[in-house]
Amino acid sequence: MTAPAPNPRLADLTATARATLSDIYSRHEHVFLGFSGGKDSLALLHVCEPWRDRVTLLWSNTGYMAAHMAAFVRGHGERWRLVEVSPERDMLDDWSEHGTPVDVVAIGHLEGLDWNSPRVRPWPLCCRQNRMAPLVAYLARFERPCVLLNGQRQSDKGTTPERMAEIMSSNVTTAMPLWAWSTSDVLTYLAAHAIPLPPHHGVFQGSMECAVCPADLKPGRLRVLDRFEPHAAAFVRSTARISLGFVAARTREIEAVLAETAPPPPELRPCRPMSSASPAGTDHRRHST
Repeated sequence: MTAPAPNPRLADLTATARATLSDIYSRHEHVFLGFSGGKDSLALLHVCEPWRDRVTLLWSNTGYMAAHMAAFVRGHGERWRLVEVSPERDMLDDWSEHGTPVDVVAIGHLEGLDWNSPRVRPWPLCCRQNRMAPLVAYLARFERPCVLLNGQRQSDKGTTPERMAEIMSSNVTTAMPLWAWSTSDVLTYLAAHAIPLPPHHGVFQGSMECAVCPADLKPGRLRVLDRFEPHAAAFVRSTARISLGFVAARTREIEAVLAETAPPPPELRPCRPMSSASPAGTDHRRHST
């Protein structure tokens, strides 16, 4: 097999990430890596290989990850230290109380307004409660100074180092060694090192952490659910349609108000013909100087 051509950009990115990690490990005894089994955390995990005996994988399991992905994540516990954390209560019970995650919000269904029921909420708030909060709580209970490594990249336009730091307790330092990497960089790195990807990756490269989530929908995600979790796929479709129904109903109400209160069109009157004659008193004769 022909060796892959050298990639100077990727070599520089890898060297920079490893230099960042080397500095972290020189100053910190306890290092955790937020691990989901996705492409970014897999790449970061491999970059951490020189410090394999000094990193602990921290997996936030909502309880509703696709079964094939949960098995994939747990499989990494055979070679790495893996700690699994979960929400304090079942995620669907949390939805019942605080709202189903949605992409488009009919505000009358928001908790705190409660003009209509059932409740809904923007999906990032659900992620914060059911995926991030267990990590934050675990590291706060850890109490000792530690670092949380995260595979977030700037091009993903997700969280930022500043926002991540804001939600952590004072004993936690956060770091994103792949911040400058592109999706292409990550995939090239994984291919160059023959790192196995999740079974669904040929169809969909995104997260399968919450198989029942009816928000942030992508065609590839539903295709994967149809193949691996058909019951979850049916639940996602029906739940998404319900929340879209709330938005559609309010949209129809607004359209009716606009139609009912629209002012009559302005009366059209014939224009007065413009005269080609010069205005009275205008003298166009040339004046010699």
